[in-house]
Amino acid sequence: MGMDFEEICMRIEVVFHLRIDGEFYQSMIESVTQESPGSELSPGLKRADDLTVGQLVDEIVSRLKLAGWYEKQRTLDATLEELLHKLRTHYGRQDITPDTLVENILIPKPNGLDWTEFTQLFPVLLPDLIWVGFQINPSLAVILSSVVAGIVIGVLSESLIWAVFASALIAIITLNASLFHNQLHRQNPMNRRIPEEIHTVQRLAEFVHRSQTGEGMTVPWNAETVWTAVQSILADVLSVPIEKVTQEARLVHDLGMS
Repeated sequence: MGMDFEEICMRIEVVFHLRIDGEFYQSMIESVTQESPGSELSPGLKRADDLTVGQLVDEIVSRLKLAGWYEKQRTLDATLEELLHKLRTHYGRQDITPDTLVENILIPKPNGLDWTEFTQLFPVLLPDLIWVGFQINPSLAVILSSVVAGIVIGVLSESLIWAVFASALIAIITLNASLFHNQLHRQNPMNRRIPEEIHTVQRLAEFVHRSQTGEGMTVPWNAETVWTAVQSILADVLSVPIEKVTQEARLVHDLGMS
C-alpha cells in the first residue's frame, strides 16, 4: 500500500489510541482471501481491489475488543491486573508487583531492542526513553575553545596569523571530540531512563488507562462511534464525499486509495 494507507493508519493510531503494526494489513488480507477463495485475480491485484471499508472497520473493532475498549468501560484495577498478568507471563517473573520499577524489569541495551520489545506488549503508544547525563553542546564548545586558543596563541606569539590558525585547528578538534563524546554517551545504556510517567508498573497502568479515556477519544467505543470515526478519516484522507464511504466500498477500486 502507498502513502494514503500510511496516512490512514496514522489517523487510526491517533483517534483510536491503537498501535498499528505489520500484522494490521495482513489480517485484513487474510479475511479477504477467506471470503473469496475462488477469486480469479492475482494475489497482488486482489489485495488492491478487494479490500473493503467494512473489513477495515472489522479489524479496528477486533483490536478495540482486544484492548477492552469496545462496548464496555474498563476500570483502572482491571487494566492493572491485565498488565501484571502480561508482564509476568512475558518475562517469566511472578515477583512483578504494582510497585516494581519498570527499569528493573528491563535490561537496557545500546541498540534499544529491549525497549522496542517492551512497548509492543501494549496496545497504546508509550513515551520514548529519555537521555540523561552530561552532553556537550558542539557549537558552544567550538566557540569557547577557538576564542580561548586565539587569545592565548595571539598573546604568546604576538602574531594574528598564528592566532587565527590555532583557533581554526582547535575548533576542528573540539567539534570532532564533542560529537564523538555525545555519540558514546547515547550508546551507553546507563544514560537512558524510563520516563517518570511510567516509572513503576502502577504508573504504567495509569498511563495505559488514561490513554483509553484521553482527550479526543470516545469510551467506550461502539458500532456507531467506530463507523462515524472511520468514515470521517477515509473521507478526509482520500478527499471523497462522506456518503461515498460505505461498508461495501473497496478502498482502492472505489475510493481511490493509493
